[in-house]
Amino acid sequence: MQLRPLFVRLFLVPLIQAASYNLRYVARNLRYLPLQDLVGEKIVLRSLRTASDDVVRQIGPKLPGLTYRPIQNERHIETQFAKYAFWDSAWQVEGKVDWNPESKGLPLLSNLGYFTTGETAREWKEFADDFDFHEGLREEIEKGRLYLRLFLVAETKPVRQRPWPRWLESVQSALWHLERALPQRLHWSRPRWSLPRRYFPQTCTIADAALTNLHDCWAAKHMYG
Repeated sequence: MQLRPLFVRLFLVPLIQAASYNLRYVARNLRYLPLQDLVGEKIVLRSLRTASDDVVRQIGPKLPGLTYRPIQNERHIETQFAKYAFWDSAWQVEGKVDWNPESKGLPLLSNLGYFTTGETAREWKEFADDFDFHEGLREEIEKGRLYLRLFLVAETKPVRQRPWPRWLESVQSALWHLERALPQRLHWSRPRWSLPRRYFPQTCTIADAALTNLHDCWAAKHMYG
């Protein structure tokens, strides 16, 4: 018996067919509406607590008929500003969206970095092996949710992290165990990727904006660790 052809029929062919189905599904059902009129607009965030409301208050009137629900907590927002000096923000949206019928299919996937050909495709295949990331995109689209995505870039640079006050650095090893035994309100070190107390108000510029049914629409376009 020739094992290679049997292996191909039993294992590789179903994998290839599934991958092809996932890609076709995503290309057919992905919706993405760039909001170019919002790009370049500046928004002032008054505080970490009000950041989501500050954005919706300014952007909402420009997108009538939609309601917004924040899906990112304050710690997520703080970490992104502190680490990267931007906020890759998202809201779940309810309402009717007039999608552009010209923005779809493989060209759209290519623009978002989710479909490649030639040498780039071969490099990705070598990196990902048999992993089909289009399957994850299909599962997300099947949830039937809509999102507002805004890529907000802060005027302030990323924050240099110093978890301990400068005057305690020389004895921080000895004090670390003491701090862990104290109530949280008495801790003097700060969580990793925290913002300084005078960070707000913070002016941000919208570098990218879109309505979409794929939350991770920018995972390949705006890549960060």
